[in-house]
Amino acid sequence: MSPEQPQDAQTPAEPNAEQAAEPDVVAEPDAVAEPHVLTEPRVVAAPGTGQMAGHEQAASSGGGPLLSKPTLLHPSSILFDTISHIRKYLVPAGIAVYSAAQGGQWGLGIAGFVFCGSFVSTLFRYFTLRYRVQGDDFIVTEGLLFRRVRSVPIRRIQNMDLVQNVLHRIFGVAEVNIETASGTEPEATLRVLTRAQIAELRQAIFGARTSEVSRHDSSPRGASSSADYSDAASERATGVSQEALPRLPEASAAATQAIQSQRLLTIPLGRLVAAGLANNRGLVLLGVLLGFYFQGDYFGDMSDRFSLDFLEDPRLEQAEPASLVLLALLAGLALMLVLRVVSVAWYVLRFYGYQLQRCGEDLHISCGLFTKVSATVPRRRIQFISIHRPLLMRQIGLASIRIETAGGAGNENESAAATVSRRWFVPVIEESEVVGLLAELRPGLNWHEPSVTWHAVSPRTWPRLMRQALICSLITGLVGLGLTRPWGWTLGGLLLPLFVWLAWKHSRAVRYARTDWGIAFRSGIFTRKLSFAFYDRIQTLLFAQSPLDRRWNMATLQVDSAAAGPAEHTITVRYLDAEFAMNQFNELQVATARHQPSWS
Repeated sequence: MSPEQPQDAQTPAEPNAEQAAEPDVVAEPDAVAEPHVLTEPRVVAAPGTGQMAGHEQAASSGGGPLLSKPTLLHPSSILFDTISHIRKYLVPAGIAVYSAAQGGQWGLGIAGFVFCGSFVSTLFRYFTLRYRVQGDDFIVTEGLLFRRVRSVPIRRIQNMDLVQNVLHRIFGVAEVNIETASGTEPEATLRVLTRAQIAELRQAIFGARTSEVSRHDSSPRGASSSADYSDAASERATGVSQEALPRLPEASAAATQAIQSQRLLTIPLGRLVAAGLANNRGLVLLGVLLGFYFQGDYFGDMSDRFSLDFLEDPRLEQAEPASLVLLALLAGLALMLVLRVVSVAWYVLRFYGYQLQRCGEDLHISCGLFTKVSATVPRRRIQFISIHRPLLMRQIGLASIRIETAGGAGNENESAAATVSRRWFVPVIEESEVVGLLAELRPGLNWHEPSVTWHAVSPRTWPRLMRQALICSLITGLVGLGLTRPWGWTLGGLLLPLFVWLAWKHSRAVRYARTDWGIAFRSGIFTRKLSFAFYDRIQTLLFAQSPLDRRWNMATLQVDSAAAGPAEHTITVRYLDAEFAMNQFNELQVATARHQPSWS
Protein backbone atom coordinates (compact mmCIF):
# COMPACT_ATOMS: atom_id res chain seq x y z
CA MET A 1 0.00 0.00 0.00
CA SER A 2 1.45 3.38 -0.97
CA PRO A 3 1.99 5.94 1.78
CA GLU A 4 -0.56 8.60 2.38
CA GLN A 5 -0.19 11.62 0.10
CA PRO A 6 0.73 14.97 1.72
CA GLN A 7 -1.87 17.55 2.40
CA ASP A 8 -0.44 20.09 -0.07
CA ALA A 9 -0.49 17.65 -2.99
CA GLN A 10 -1.50 19.37 -6.22
CA THR A 11 -4.84 18.30 -7.61
CA PRO A 12 -6.71 19.48 -10.67
CA ALA A 13 -9.38 22.11 -10.30
CA GLU A 14 -12.63 20.42 -9.50
CA PRO A 15 -16.10 21.66 -10.37
CA ASN A 16 -18.69 22.41 -7.77
CA ALA A 17 -19.73 19.15 -6.03
CA GLU A 18 -23.38 20.11 -6.26
CA GLN A 19 -23.02 20.29 -10.03
CA ALA A 20 -21.26 16.94 -10.11
CA ALA A 21 -24.19 15.40 -8.26
CA GLU A 22 -26.76 16.88 -10.64
CA PRO A 23 -29.50 14.24 -10.96
CA ASP A 24 -30.66 12.73 -14.21
CA VAL A 25 -34.21 12.37 -12.92
CA VAL A 26 -36.54 14.38 -10.78
CA ALA A 27 -36.38 13.31 -7.13
CA GLU A 28 -39.45 11.70 -5.65
CA PRO A 29 -41.59 14.02 -3.52
CA ASP A 30 -41.55 13.58 0.22
CA ALA A 31 -45.31 13.22 0.42
CA VAL A 32 -46.56 9.73 1.10
CA ALA A 33 -48.26 8.35 -1.98
CA GLU A 34 -51.03 5.84 -2.14
CA PRO A 35 -49.87 2.25 -1.65
CA HIS A 36 -49.17 0.32 -4.78
CA VAL A 37 -46.96 -2.47 -6.00
CA LEU A 38 -45.29 -2.96 -9.38
CA THR A 39 -45.98 0.44 -10.88
CA GLU A 40 -44.71 1.51 -14.26
CA PRO A 41 -40.94 1.92 -14.14
CA ARG A 42 -39.23 5.29 -14.36
CA VAL A 43 -36.41 5.21 -16.90
CA VAL A 44 -33.17 7.04 -16.23
CA ALA A 45 -31.60 7.63 -19.62
CA ALA A 46 -27.86 7.25 -19.89
CA PRO A 47 -26.07 10.47 -20.80
CA GLY A 48 -24.89 10.94 -24.33
CA THR A 49 -21.64 12.14 -25.79
CA GLY A 50 -20.08 15.03 -23.94
CA GLN A 51 -22.06 14.32 -20.77
CA MET A 52 -19.12 12.99 -18.75
CA ALA A 53 -19.00 14.39 -15.23
CA GLY A 54 -16.35 16.96 -14.50
CA HIS A 55 -14.37 14.67 -12.20
CA GLU A 56 -14.26 11.90 -14.77
CA GLN A 57 -13.04 14.39 -17.36
CA ALA A 58 -10.26 15.41 -15.04
CA ALA A 59 -9.34 11.79 -14.50
CA SER A 60 -9.27 11.04 -18.19
CA SER A 61 -7.02 14.02 -18.85
CA GLY A 62 -4.39 12.65 -16.53
CA GLY A 63 -5.23 14.79 -13.52
CA GLY A 64 -5.77 11.81 -11.20
CA PRO A 65 -8.89 9.94 -9.96
CA LEU A 66 -11.69 11.45 -7.93
CA LEU A 67 -10.95 11.75 -4.18
CA SER A 68 -7.32 10.73 -4.64
CA LYS A 69 -6.40 13.40 -2.08
CA PRO A 70 -7.00 12.49 1.60
CA THR A 71 -10.18 14.30 2.68
CA LEU A 72 -11.33 15.50 6.10
CA LEU A 73 -14.81 15.04 7.49
CA HIS A 74 -17.11 18.04 7.75
CA PRO A 75 -16.22 20.30 10.72
CA SER A 76 -19.65 19.73 12.27
CA SER A 77 -18.53 16.14 12.94
CA ILE A 78 -16.83 17.53 16.07
CA LEU A 79 -20.25 18.49 17.42
CA PHE A 80 -21.86 15.16 16.54
CA ASP A 81 -18.99 13.12 18.01
CA THR A 82 -19.19 15.16 21.20
CA ILE A 83 -22.93 14.56 21.47
CA SER A 84 -22.34 10.85 20.91
CA HIS A 85 -19.83 10.78 23.74
CA ILE A 86 -22.18 12.66 26.04
CA ARG A 87 -24.80 9.96 25.54
CA LYS A 88 -22.23 7.36 26.54
CA TYR A 89 -21.32 9.25 29.71
CA LEU A 90 -24.77 9.84 31.14
CA VAL A 91 -23.76 8.01 34.33
CA PRO A 92 -20.83 10.38 35.10
CA ALA A 93 -23.16 13.28 34.32
CA GLY A 94 -25.68 11.96 36.82
CA ILE A 95 -22.94 11.56 39.43
CA ALA A 96 -21.83 15.13 38.80
CA VAL A 97 -25.34 16.52 39.21
CA TYR A 98 -25.92 14.51 42.38
CA SER A 99 -22.54 15.59 43.80
CA ALA A 100 -23.22 19.24 43.06
CA ALA A 101 -26.67 18.99 44.67
CA GLN A 102 -25.04 17.57 47.83
CA GLY A 103 -22.50 20.40 47.92
CA GLY A 104 -19.54 18.24 46.88
CA GLN A 105 -17.10 19.04 44.12
CA TRP A 106 -15.29 15.73 43.60
CA GLY A 107 -17.97 14.19 41.42
CA LEU A 108 -18.29 17.41 39.41
CA GLY A 109 -14.54 17.51 38.88
CA ILE A 110 -14.37 13.86 37.80
CA ALA A 111 -17.24 14.33 35.35
CA GLY A 112 -15.64 17.51 33.98
CA PHE A 113 -12.36 15.64 33.47
CA VAL A 114 -14.18 12.87 31.60
CA PHE A 115 -16.00 15.33 29.34
CA CYS A 116 -12.86 17.35 28.62
CA GLY A 117 -10.98 14.17 27.75
CA SER A 118 -13.83 13.13 25.46
CA PHE A 119 -13.78 16.50 23.68
CA VAL A 120 -10.01 16.36 23.18
CA SER A 121 -10.37 12.83 21.79
CA THR A 122 -13.02 14.10 19.37
CA LEU A 123 -10.77 16.90 18.15
CA PHE A 124 -7.87 14.48 17.75
CA ARG A 125 -10.00 12.08 15.74
CA TYR A 126 -11.29 14.86 13.47
CA PHE A 127 -7.84 16.16 12.58
CA THR A 128 -6.30 12.71 12.03
CA LEU A 129 -9.09 10.88 10.17
CA ARG A 130 -8.84 10.95 6.36
CA TYR A 131 -10.62 9.04 3.63
CA ARG A 132 -9.76 8.68 -0.05
CA VAL A 133 -10.08 6.43 -3.08
CA GLN A 134 -6.78 4.98 -4.26
CA GLY A 135 -6.86 2.71 -7.27
CA ASP A 136 -9.51 0.08 -6.65
CA ASP A 137 -9.64 0.61 -2.86
CA PHE A 138 -11.49 2.89 -0.49
CA ILE A 139 -9.02 3.82 2.26
CA VAL A 140 -9.62 5.33 5.71
CA THR A 141 -6.64 6.41 7.84
CA GLU A 142 -6.92 7.34 11.50
CA GLY A 143 -4.60 8.08 14.39
CA LEU A 144 -1.17 9.62 14.83
CA LEU A 145 0.75 7.64 17.45
CA PHE A 146 -1.29 4.49 16.93
CA ARG A 147 -2.00 4.71 13.23
CA ARG A 148 -4.73 2.64 11.59
CA VAL A 149 -5.20 2.26 7.85
CA ARG A 150 -8.29 0.39 6.65
CA SER A 151 -8.53 -0.58 2.98
CA VAL A 152 -11.84 -1.75 1.54
CA PRO A 153 -11.89 -3.06 -2.07
CA ILE A 154 -14.44 -1.01 -3.97
CA ARG A 155 -15.84 -4.07 -5.73
CA ARG A 156 -16.74 -5.51 -2.30
CA ILE A 157 -18.73 -2.48 -1.13
CA GLN A 158 -22.41 -3.41 -1.05
CA ASN A 159 -24.13 -0.53 0.72
CA MET A 160 -23.57 3.15 1.37
CA ASP A 161 -26.32 3.83 3.91
CA LEU A 162 -27.17 7.23 5.36
CA VAL A 163 -28.79 8.32 8.62
CA GLN A 164 -30.11 11.85 9.18
CA ASN A 165 -31.63 12.97 12.46
CA VAL A 166 -33.11 16.43 13.04
CA LEU A 167 -29.74 17.97 13.92
CA HIS A 168 -28.19 16.44 10.80
CA ARG A 169 -30.84 18.08 8.63
CA ILE A 170 -30.27 21.46 10.30
CA PHE A 171 -26.59 21.33 9.37
CA GLY A 172 -27.23 19.73 5.96
CA VAL A 173 -25.12 16.65 6.73
CA ALA A 174 -25.59 12.91 7.21
CA GLU A 175 -23.83 9.95 8.80
CA VAL A 176 -22.48 7.52 6.19
CA ASN A 177 -21.97 3.79 6.75
CA ILE A 178 -19.88 1.88 4.22
CA GLU A 179 -20.78 -1.81 4.34
CA THR A 180 -19.56 -5.01 2.73
CA ALA A 181 -20.83 -8.55 3.24
CA SER A 182 -18.03 -9.46 5.65
CA GLY A 183 -19.94 -9.07 8.91
CA THR A 184 -22.47 -7.26 11.04
CA GLU A 185 -20.51 -4.03 11.56
CA PRO A 186 -19.93 -1.32 8.90
CA GLU A 187 -16.45 -1.36 7.41
CA ALA A 188 -16.28 2.42 7.83
CA THR A 189 -18.48 5.02 9.53
CA LEU A 190 -17.97 8.63 8.43
CA ARG A 191 -19.62 10.99 10.91
CA VAL A 192 -20.44 13.36 9.24
CA LEU A 193 -20.38 14.45 5.57
CA THR A 194 -22.27 17.12 3.63
CA ARG A 195 -24.56 16.25 0.77
CA ALA A 196 -21.91 17.47 -1.66
CA GLN A 197 -19.29 15.23 -0.04
CA ILE A 198 -21.70 12.29 -0.12
CA ALA A 199 -22.37 12.80 -3.83
CA GLU A 200 -18.64 13.04 -4.49
CA LEU A 201 -17.89 9.91 -2.47
CA ARG A 202 -20.70 7.99 -4.10
CA GLN A 203 -19.47 8.93 -7.57
CA ALA A 204 -15.89 8.03 -6.64
CA ILE A 205 -16.83 4.58 -5.31
CA PHE A 206 -19.47 3.45 -7.74
CA GLY A 207 -18.05 5.37 -10.71
CA ALA A 208 -14.73 3.61 -10.19
CA ARG A 209 -16.50 0.25 -10.08
CA THR A 210 -18.34 1.05 -13.30
CA SER A 211 -15.09 2.09 -15.00
CA GLU A 212 -13.58 -1.25 -14.00
CA VAL A 213 -16.54 -3.07 -15.52
CA SER A 214 -16.27 -1.03 -18.72
CA ARG A 215 -12.64 -2.11 -19.07
CA HIS A 216 -13.81 -5.70 -18.93
CA ASP A 217 -16.18 -5.00 -21.82
CA SER A 218 -13.21 -5.00 -24.20
CA SER A 219 -11.86 -8.30 -22.84
CA PRO A 220 -12.80 -11.82 -24.08
CA ARG A 221 -15.25 -11.97 -21.17
CA GLY A 222 -17.22 -9.02 -22.53
CA ALA A 223 -20.18 -11.19 -23.26
CA SER A 224 -20.89 -11.59 -19.56
CA SER A 225 -19.97 -8.08 -18.45
CA SER A 226 -23.27 -6.48 -19.36
CA ALA A 227 -24.96 -8.18 -16.44
CA ASP A 228 -22.08 -7.13 -14.20
CA TYR A 229 -22.51 -3.58 -15.36
CA SER A 230 -26.16 -3.65 -14.43
CA ASP A 231 -25.19 -4.55 -10.86
CA ALA A 232 -22.48 -1.90 -10.71
CA ALA A 233 -24.52 0.91 -12.16
CA SER A 234 -27.53 0.14 -10.03
CA GLU A 235 -25.54 0.52 -6.85
CA ARG A 236 -25.57 4.25 -7.37
CA ALA A 237 -29.02 4.23 -5.84
CA THR A 238 -27.65 5.13 -2.43
CA GLY A 239 -27.88 8.34 -0.50
CA VAL A 240 -30.51 10.55 1.03
CA SER A 241 -33.92 9.69 -0.27
CA GLN A 242 -34.38 13.11 -1.93
CA GLU A 243 -31.24 12.71 -4.02
CA ALA A 244 -31.46 11.21 -7.50
CA LEU A 245 -28.99 8.99 -9.28
CA PRO A 246 -25.64 10.53 -10.21
CA ARG A 247 -24.51 10.82 -13.81
CA LEU A 248 -23.07 7.80 -15.55
CA PRO A 249 -19.58 8.11 -17.02
CA GLU A 250 -19.53 8.21 -20.82
CA ALA A 251 -17.31 5.14 -21.00
CA SER A 252 -19.94 3.11 -19.18
CA ALA A 253 -22.97 4.45 -21.04
CA ALA A 254 -22.12 2.25 -24.01
CA ALA A 255 -22.81 -0.85 -21.90
CA THR A 256 -26.48 -0.05 -21.44
CA GLN A 257 -29.08 2.42 -22.61
CA ALA A 258 -31.12 2.91 -19.47
CA ILE A 259 -31.46 2.11 -15.81
CA GLN A 260 -34.94 1.39 -14.54
CA SER A 261 -35.98 2.85 -11.22
CA GLN A 262 -39.28 1.45 -10.02
CA ARG A 263 -41.25 2.26 -6.92
CA LEU A 264 -42.43 -0.99 -5.38
CA LEU A 265 -44.21 0.08 -2.21
CA THR A 266 -45.20 3.08 -0.15
CA ILE A 267 -46.82 2.96 3.28
CA PRO A 268 -49.43 5.63 4.03
CA LEU A 269 -49.84 7.10 7.49
CA GLY A 270 -53.14 5.32 8.11
CA ARG A 271 -51.55 1.92 7.61
CA LEU A 272 -48.79 2.75 10.10
CA VAL A 273 -51.43 3.74 12.66
CA ALA A 274 -53.27 0.46 12.05
CA ALA A 275 -50.02 -1.50 12.52
CA GLY A 276 -49.30 0.35 15.76
CA LEU A 277 -52.76 -0.44 17.11
CA ALA A 278 -52.38 -4.11 16.18
CA ASN A 279 -48.93 -4.54 17.79
CA ASN A 280 -47.56 -4.35 21.31
CA ARG A 281 -44.50 -2.16 20.87
CA GLY A 282 -45.67 -0.23 23.93
CA LEU A 283 -44.84 -3.26 26.07
CA VAL A 284 -41.14 -2.54 25.47
CA LEU A 285 -41.51 0.85 27.13
CA LEU A 286 -43.51 -0.72 29.94
CA GLY A 287 -40.68 -3.20 30.54
CA VAL A 288 -38.16 -0.35 30.70
CA LEU A 289 -40.30 1.56 33.21
CA LEU A 290 -40.76 -1.53 35.38
CA GLY A 291 -37.02 -2.16 35.35
CA PHE A 292 -36.43 1.47 36.35
CA TYR A 293 -39.01 1.12 39.11
CA PHE A 294 -37.58 -2.05 40.66
CA GLN A 295 -33.88 -1.28 40.20
CA GLY A 296 -33.86 2.28 41.47
CA ASP A 297 -34.54 3.50 44.99
CA TYR A 298 -36.90 6.25 43.96
CA PHE A 299 -40.09 5.22 45.71
CA GLY A 300 -38.98 4.19 49.14
CA ASP A 301 -38.24 0.74 50.48
CA MET A 302 -39.28 -2.40 48.66
CA SER A 303 -41.91 -3.10 51.29
CA ASP A 304 -43.53 0.24 50.59
CA ARG A 305 -43.68 -0.51 46.88
CA PHE A 306 -45.78 -3.60 47.47
CA SER A 307 -47.94 -2.02 50.14
CA LEU A 308 -51.62 -2.87 49.74
CA ASP A 309 -52.88 -0.38 52.30
CA PHE A 310 -55.00 1.31 49.65
CA LEU A 311 -57.18 -1.80 49.63
CA GLU A 312 -58.25 -0.99 53.18
CA ASP A 313 -59.84 2.27 52.08
CA PRO A 314 -63.36 2.41 53.61
CA ARG A 315 -64.82 3.43 50.26
CA LEU A 316 -63.52 0.24 48.68
CA GLU A 317 -64.82 -1.86 51.57
CA GLN A 318 -68.29 -0.39 51.12
CA ALA A 319 -68.28 -0.68 47.32
CA GLU A 320 -70.32 -3.28 45.54
CA PRO A 321 -68.39 -6.20 43.92
CA ALA A 322 -69.69 -5.15 40.51
CA SER A 323 -68.22 -1.68 41.00
CA LEU A 324 -64.81 -3.12 41.92
CA VAL A 325 -64.85 -5.29 38.81
CA LEU A 326 -65.79 -2.28 36.69
CA LEU A 327 -62.99 -0.22 38.27
CA ALA A 328 -60.45 -2.95 37.50
CA LEU A 329 -61.66 -3.17 33.92
CA LEU A 330 -61.38 0.58 33.45
CA ALA A 331 -57.84 0.57 34.83
CA GLY A 332 -56.89 -2.25 32.46
CA LEU A 333 -58.43 -0.45 29.49
CA ALA A 334 -56.57 2.75 30.37
CA LEU A 335 -53.28 0.85 30.48
CA MET A 336 -54.01 -0.82 27.12
CA LEU A 337 -54.87 2.55 25.59
CA VAL A 338 -51.58 4.08 26.74
CA LEU A 339 -49.62 1.12 25.37
CA ARG A 340 -51.40 1.37 22.01
CA VAL A 341 -50.69 5.10 21.76
CA VAL A 342 -47.01 4.44 22.43
CA SER A 343 -47.00 1.67 19.82
CA VAL A 344 -48.60 3.94 17.21
CA ALA A 345 -46.07 6.69 17.98
CA TRP A 346 -43.20 4.21 17.53
CA TYR A 347 -44.42 3.11 14.10
CA VAL A 348 -45.04 6.67 12.89
CA LEU A 349 -41.70 8.04 14.12
CA ARG A 350 -39.75 5.12 12.68
CA PHE A 351 -41.44 4.51 9.33
CA TYR A 352 -43.17 7.73 8.30
CA GLY A 353 -42.80 8.32 4.56
CA TYR A 354 -41.65 4.74 3.90
CA GLN A 355 -40.70 4.06 0.29
CA LEU A 356 -39.25 0.91 -1.26
CA GLN A 357 -37.73 1.30 -4.73
CA ARG A 358 -35.82 -0.95 -7.09
CA CYS A 359 -32.97 0.59 -9.07
CA GLY A 360 -31.47 -2.05 -11.32
CA GLU A 361 -30.62 -4.91 -8.98
CA ASP A 362 -30.71 -2.86 -5.78
CA LEU A 363 -33.57 -2.26 -3.37
CA HIS A 364 -33.56 1.21 -1.82
CA ILE A 365 -35.44 2.03 1.41
CA SER A 366 -36.08 5.48 2.88
CA CYS A 367 -38.23 6.33 5.89
CA GLY A 368 -38.37 8.20 9.19
CA LEU A 369 -40.11 11.27 10.61
CA PHE A 370 -37.35 12.93 12.66
CA THR A 371 -34.45 10.56 11.94
CA LYS A 372 -34.34 9.96 8.19
CA VAL A 373 -32.89 6.59 7.22
CA SER A 374 -31.72 5.67 3.73
CA ALA A 375 -30.53 2.10 3.12
CA THR A 376 -29.69 -0.06 0.12
CA VAL A 377 -30.06 -3.84 -0.12
CA PRO A 378 -28.55 -5.59 -3.17
CA ARG A 379 -31.26 -7.98 -4.28
CA ARG A 380 -28.77 -10.70 -5.17
CA ARG A 381 -27.61 -10.84 -1.54
CA ILE A 382 -31.00 -11.70 -0.05
CA GLN A 383 -30.63 -15.07 1.66
CA PHE A 384 -33.92 -15.58 3.43
CA ILE A 385 -37.41 -14.07 3.31
CA SER A 386 -39.92 -14.31 6.15
CA ILE A 387 -43.54 -13.13 6.32
CA HIS A 388 -44.87 -12.41 9.83
CA ARG A 389 -48.59 -12.26 10.59
CA PRO A 390 -49.32 -11.36 14.25
CA LEU A 391 -52.76 -12.21 15.55
CA LEU A 392 -54.33 -8.74 15.45
CA MET A 393 -52.67 -7.80 12.15
CA ARG A 394 -54.13 -10.93 10.55
CA GLN A 395 -57.62 -9.82 11.54
CA ILE A 396 -57.27 -6.60 9.52
CA GLY A 397 -55.43 -8.16 6.57
CA LEU A 398 -51.91 -6.90 7.30
CA ALA A 399 -48.49 -8.55 7.50
CA SER A 400 -44.81 -7.63 7.69
CA ILE A 401 -41.78 -8.89 5.75
CA ARG A 402 -38.26 -9.44 7.07
CA ILE A 403 -35.17 -10.50 5.19
CA GLU A 404 -31.69 -11.78 5.90
CA THR A 405 -28.72 -10.84 3.74
CA ALA A 406 -25.28 -12.35 3.29
CA GLY A 407 -23.04 -11.23 6.13
CA GLY A 408 -25.96 -9.42 7.75
CA ALA A 409 -26.83 -11.41 10.84
CA GLY A 410 -27.39 -8.23 12.80
CA ASN A 411 -26.72 -7.45 16.43
CA GLU A 412 -28.30 -5.52 19.25
CA ASN A 413 -26.10 -2.47 18.56
CA GLU A 414 -26.69 -2.31 14.82
CA SER A 415 -27.31 1.04 13.16
CA ALA A 416 -30.73 2.45 12.36
CA ALA A 417 -30.15 1.81 8.64
CA ALA A 418 -29.23 -1.82 9.27
CA THR A 419 -32.29 -2.30 11.50
CA VAL A 420 -34.63 -0.98 8.84
CA SER A 421 -33.05 -2.89 5.96
CA ARG A 422 -33.09 -6.24 7.80
CA ARG A 423 -35.29 -6.53 10.87
CA TRP A 424 -37.99 -4.14 9.62
CA PHE A 425 -37.58 -4.46 5.86
CA VAL A 426 -41.32 -4.01 5.21
CA PRO A 427 -42.92 -3.09 8.55
CA VAL A 428 -46.50 -3.40 7.32
CA ILE A 429 -48.07 -4.47 4.03
CA GLU A 430 -51.53 -5.52 2.90
CA GLU A 431 -52.00 -9.20 2.23
CA SER A 432 -53.03 -8.49 -1.36
CA GLU A 433 -49.62 -6.93 -2.06
CA VAL A 434 -47.43 -9.67 -0.57
CA VAL A 435 -47.27 -12.00 -3.59
CA GLY A 436 -46.34 -9.24 -6.03
CA LEU A 437 -43.61 -7.92 -3.77
CA LEU A 438 -42.14 -11.40 -3.21
CA ALA A 439 -41.62 -11.73 -6.97
CA GLU A 440 -39.66 -8.47 -6.90
CA LEU A 441 -37.50 -9.50 -3.96
CA ARG A 442 -36.61 -12.84 -5.51
CA PRO A 443 -37.05 -13.25 -9.30
CA GLY A 444 -38.75 -16.57 -9.97
CA LEU A 445 -40.51 -16.68 -6.60
CA ASN A 446 -44.04 -17.06 -7.93
CA TRP A 447 -45.74 -17.90 -4.67
CA HIS A 448 -49.24 -19.35 -4.76
CA GLU A 449 -49.88 -21.01 -1.42
CA PRO A 450 -53.05 -22.96 -2.33
CA SER A 451 -51.12 -24.86 -5.01
CA VAL A 452 -48.29 -25.88 -2.66
CA THR A 453 -48.14 -29.45 -1.35
CA TRP A 454 -47.55 -29.12 2.39
CA HIS A 455 -46.05 -31.93 4.44
CA ALA A 456 -47.37 -32.29 7.97
CA VAL A 457 -45.45 -33.53 10.98
CA SER A 458 -45.59 -37.15 12.11
CA PRO A 459 -49.04 -38.51 13.13
CA ARG A 460 -47.45 -39.38 16.49
CA THR A 461 -46.87 -35.67 17.24
CA TRP A 462 -50.25 -35.11 18.87
CA PRO A 463 -49.94 -38.01 21.39
CA ARG A 464 -46.39 -36.91 22.21
CA LEU A 465 -47.35 -33.27 22.77
CA MET A 466 -50.41 -34.40 24.76
CA ARG A 467 -48.16 -36.19 27.21
CA GLN A 468 -46.02 -33.07 27.49
CA ALA A 469 -49.17 -31.05 28.27
CA LEU A 470 -50.10 -33.46 31.08
CA ILE A 471 -46.58 -33.23 32.54
CA CYS A 472 -46.73 -29.39 32.43
CA SER A 473 -50.10 -29.47 34.17
CA LEU A 474 -48.73 -31.76 36.89
CA ILE A 475 -45.68 -29.57 37.50
CA THR A 476 -47.89 -26.45 37.64
CA GLY A 477 -50.14 -28.15 40.21
CA LEU A 478 -47.17 -29.10 42.41
CA VAL A 479 -45.78 -25.55 42.27
CA GLY A 480 -49.19 -24.15 43.15
CA LEU A 481 -49.51 -26.57 46.04
CA GLY A 482 -46.13 -25.45 47.35
CA LEU A 483 -47.16 -21.79 47.22
CA THR A 484 -50.74 -22.04 48.46
CA ARG A 485 -52.26 -24.88 50.47
CA PRO A 486 -54.48 -26.79 50.30
CA TRP A 487 -56.04 -25.62 47.01
CA GLY A 488 -52.95 -24.55 45.10
CA TRP A 489 -52.87 -27.82 43.16
CA THR A 490 -56.07 -26.79 41.33
CA LEU A 491 -54.02 -24.35 39.26
CA GLY A 492 -52.62 -27.26 37.24
CA GLY A 493 -56.11 -28.58 36.56
CA LEU A 494 -57.35 -25.16 35.51
CA LEU A 495 -54.47 -24.72 33.05
CA LEU A 496 -54.67 -28.25 31.63
CA PRO A 497 -57.20 -27.31 28.89
CA LEU A 498 -54.92 -24.46 27.81
CA PHE A 499 -51.89 -26.76 27.61
CA VAL A 500 -53.85 -29.31 25.60
CA TRP A 501 -55.13 -26.63 23.21
CA LEU A 502 -51.61 -25.26 22.64
CA ALA A 503 -50.28 -28.76 21.93
CA TRP A 504 -53.06 -29.40 19.41
CA LYS A 505 -52.53 -26.03 17.67
CA HIS A 506 -48.77 -26.56 17.50
CA SER A 507 -49.14 -29.97 15.87
CA ARG A 508 -51.32 -28.39 13.18
CA ALA A 509 -49.34 -25.17 12.68
CA VAL A 510 -46.02 -26.69 11.59
CA ARG A 511 -45.87 -27.37 7.85
CA TYR A 512 -43.00 -27.95 5.43
CA ALA A 513 -42.91 -27.84 1.61
CA ARG A 514 -40.38 -28.11 -1.20
CA THR A 515 -40.64 -26.24 -4.49
CA ASP A 516 -38.60 -25.84 -7.67
CA TRP A 517 -36.64 -22.93 -6.15
CA GLY A 518 -36.29 -23.92 -2.50
CA ILE A 519 -38.09 -24.58 0.77
CA ALA A 520 -41.14 -23.06 2.43
CA PHE A 521 -41.75 -23.45 6.16
CA ARG A 522 -44.55 -22.13 8.33
CA SER A 523 -45.14 -22.27 12.06
CA GLY A 524 -46.54 -20.24 14.93
CA ILE A 525 -49.82 -20.12 16.80
CA PHE A 526 -50.39 -16.47 17.70
CA THR A 527 -47.83 -14.96 15.29
CA ARG A 528 -47.84 -17.06 12.15
CA LYS A 529 -44.55 -17.05 10.27
CA LEU A 530 -43.96 -18.21 6.71
CA SER A 531 -40.32 -18.32 5.54
CA PHE A 532 -38.51 -19.17 2.32
CA ALA A 533 -34.99 -20.54 1.82
CA PHE A 534 -33.46 -20.99 -1.62
CA TYR A 535 -31.31 -23.82 -2.92
CA ASP A 536 -28.54 -21.47 -4.07
CA ARG A 537 -28.45 -19.81 -0.63
CA ILE A 538 -28.49 -22.85 1.65
CA GLN A 539 -25.30 -23.19 3.70
CA THR A 540 -25.85 -26.22 5.91
CA LEU A 541 -28.31 -29.09 6.34
CA LEU A 542 -28.83 -30.91 9.62
CA PHE A 543 -30.58 -34.18 10.44
CA ALA A 544 -30.85 -34.68 14.21
CA GLN A 545 -32.46 -37.15 16.61
CA SER A 546 -32.67 -36.95 20.36
CA PRO A 547 -33.24 -40.05 22.53
CA LEU A 548 -36.89 -39.07 22.81
CA ASP A 549 -37.09 -38.62 19.03
CA ARG A 550 -35.80 -42.15 18.53
CA ARG A 551 -38.35 -43.41 21.04
CA TRP A 552 -41.14 -41.89 18.91
CA ASN A 553 -39.43 -42.62 15.57
CA MET A 554 -39.10 -38.91 14.79
CA ALA A 555 -36.34 -36.54 13.68
CA THR A 556 -35.56 -32.84 13.22
CA LEU A 557 -34.60 -31.33 9.86
CA GLN A 558 -32.81 -27.98 9.94
CA VAL A 559 -31.87 -25.74 6.99
CA ASP A 560 -29.54 -22.79 7.49
CA SER A 561 -28.60 -19.90 5.21
CA ALA A 562 -25.68 -17.48 5.48
CA ALA A 563 -27.28 -15.06 7.96
CA ALA A 564 -29.82 -16.37 10.45
CA GLY A 565 -31.10 -13.92 13.01
CA PRO A 566 -32.97 -10.75 11.95
CA ALA A 567 -35.99 -12.64 10.58
CA GLU A 568 -36.49 -14.33 13.98
CA HIS A 569 -37.58 -17.53 12.26
CA THR A 570 -35.37 -20.48 11.46
CA ILE A 571 -36.27 -23.47 9.31
CA THR A 572 -36.11 -26.08 12.06
CA VAL A 573 -38.78 -28.69 11.37
CA ARG A 574 -39.31 -30.86 14.43
CA TYR A 575 -41.48 -33.96 14.88
CA LEU A 576 -41.02 -35.21 11.32
CA ASP A 577 -41.30 -38.93 10.67
CA ALA A 578 -37.70 -40.21 10.81
CA GLU A 579 -37.79 -41.94 7.41
CA PHE A 580 -39.38 -38.95 5.72
CA ALA A 581 -36.84 -36.56 7.33
CA MET A 582 -33.91 -38.68 6.13
CA ASN A 583 -35.32 -38.82 2.57
CA GLN A 584 -35.76 -35.05 2.55
CA PHE A 585 -32.24 -34.59 3.90
CA ASN A 586 -30.77 -36.67 1.07
CA GLU A 587 -32.86 -34.95 -1.60
CA LEU A 588 -31.93 -31.51 -0.31
CA GLN A 589 -28.26 -32.45 -0.50
CA VAL A 590 -28.67 -33.25 -4.17
CA ALA A 591 -30.74 -30.13 -4.87
CA THR A 592 -28.29 -27.74 -3.18
CA ALA A 593 -25.34 -29.38 -4.95
CA ARG A 594 -26.97 -28.61 -8.32
CA HIS A 595 -27.28 -24.90 -7.48
CA GLN A 596 -24.04 -22.96 -7.33
CA PRO A 597 -24.01 -20.49 -4.40
CA SER A 598 -24.02 -16.90 -5.63
CA TRP A 599 -23.78 -13.69 -3.60
CA SER A 600 -22.09 -11.23 -5.92
